[in-house]
Amino acid sequence: MRRSELHSRLDDCLRVPLGLVVAPAGYGKSTLVSQWLEECGKPSAWLTLDEHEDQVDSFCRYLVAAIRTVHPHACDETQRLLDSGTVPIATLAAYLLSDMEALDGDLVIVLDDLHRTRSQGVSELLDRLLQHAPEGIHFVATARRNPPLSLARMRARDQVVEIRMEELRFDEALTAEFLSKASGRKLDPGATRRIQERTEG
Repeated sequence: MRRSELHSRLDDCLRVPLGLVVAPAGYGKSTLVSQWLEECGKPSAWLTLDEHEDQVDSFCRYLVAAIRTVHPHACDETQRLLDSGTVPIATLAAYLLSDMEALDGDLVIVLDDLHRTRSQGVSELLDRLLQHAPEGIHFVATARRNPPLSLARMRARDQVVEIRMEELRFDEALTAEFLSKASGRKLDPGATRRIQERTEG
């Protein structure tokens, strides 16, 4: 089901380096972002995180692979650097930023389930990328809790758009609309209200 007001909020992500969608499991974070991407008209690279991306080098390799789904020959310098062995995070960030700067046109990079990556190194790398993100490069992250990024600094500089659980939660009207579409019939308002209350939206 389309959430017009939330799609408008995600449109705001196209003016900042980071869009952040944070809520517990079951709130439709990934669905929301994927539906928005279908409408926004921007090329997108999607990376779903898991524990295997908890090291900086493996995270970067998967990030480069995701970018190459849109730009097949992108990030050659970063890839060569990764293949050369362990490198400092600052150097790796500089190469990634340079390669991203060379991309043709806008790109939305989705980091799905960012809470699964707990590495301090990955967080430091992302902070550097977000602080100096080239124009036209936008990250959108979904997570079950706040990722360990410099969010206070980004908020102060108007560099992040945040969507939280309270905005994702269905009110009674949305619950009624969803249940009606799912069941093919209009439910009794009392039954709808009870379902909405028991599921907490």
